[in-house]
Amino acid sequence: EFGVVRFTLAAALVATMLTSVLSTSAGREIGRARGDRAGVGPALGSAAAAAAALLALTVVVLVGLHAAGVLGDTPLVGLLVAVVGVAALELYYAVSGGLGRVRRLVASYAGASVLQLLALVALVLVADPGATTVLVLFGASNVVACAAIELARPIWPRRQLGLSAGSLRRLRDVAVPLAAGHIGFTVWSWSDLMWVESTFGGEDTGFYGAAKTLSMLFIVVPAAIRAILMPRLAYLRAKEDDRAARALGLRIAAGSAAVALVLALLVVAVRTPLVELLYGSDYAPATAPLLGLVVAMALFMPFASVVAVAVGWGRPSLGAACLVAAAAVELGLLLVAPADAGLTYGAWANAAAMGAGVACLAVALAARPLELRRPPAERGPGVSR
Repeated sequence: EFGVVRFTLAAALVATMLTSVLSTSAGREIGRARGDRAGVGPALGSAAAAAAALLALTVVVLVGLHAAGVLGDTPLVGLLVAVVGVAALELYYAVSGGLGRVRRLVASYAGASVLQLLALVALVLVADPGATTVLVLFGASNVVACAAIELARPIWPRRQLGLSAGSLRRLRDVAVPLAAGHIGFTVWSWSDLMWVESTFGGEDTGFYGAAKTLSMLFIVVPAAIRAILMPRLAYLRAKEDDRAARALGLRIAAGSAAVALVLALLVVAVRTPLVELLYGSDYAPATAPLLGLVVAMALFMPFASVVAVAVGWGRPSLGAACLVAAAAVELGLLLVAPADAGLTYGAWANAAAMGAGVACLAVALAARPLELRRPPAERGPGVSR
């Protein structure tokens, strides 16, 4: 049952890739319209309509794949509820960030997590839940948490929702390159683990997976920047305060680089006791690949933060191109791995690939900096223009 739940949740995350990308785009669009009372409603309505349409399409595709036997024994009801739950939470998270409601943003994620845990513990105490039940709890908890927050302090009914051709166009223009970047990130992030699994097998994969999971703590800062500060930067750009936008972007870049350096040095210094504390002494071999993975994620943190700045500035394709380049470099390094390569080779291939991504970003910004002028398509704070 655990294997079914894990596979289904992974399938749900893959299935919601496009809705996740759209949510990021929605956060930017809503942030851009934040200073215009007449524009926020159409931005919210356009984002909600686009997300609903994309979610409906996703559900139809999943039902078709399940009927064709492509998804195997994956419980369809559990999968669909998980997909709806993930999509709903990500959209509400993005809307909250776009409107500058940081406490609401935190409450939605924390509330969903706590509700999932409490519901699962309560169910385990009285029954032996199957995979479908666990998945339904996972997805429903997300929806219930967001609905409870919205009922307590609504944001949607207060806005005059509508559709705007301009908002829909901007959502598309940001979401398309972000989708390409998301694919590049997924390949870069997980191809090393897949290489380890295919090369070394079960036990070593467990060690590498433990190190990989620990290194993911570096994602927290870029995720917060994307959700909270990227919409703020888009708002500053829309109100033609480009100098304030550039100052915010520089603070984001410098701050994320400093945090990455400090966090990397800290993790590297205590990696052996940290691994033993979290996983036990049997996982001591995980400390070897952890060093390379920490370097990779320490590079990724400022990279992703600057990419979020570029998205807020109106250049979403910048990060997408560099993430695809990083993914290509990693795949190339793994394909030419020497026969005697160990676990650490995958980790350093991951780090080298992100180094290539950082270099790509630096070259692109040197060739075309983020200018102190607004894109032609953004002629004012209103989204209907």
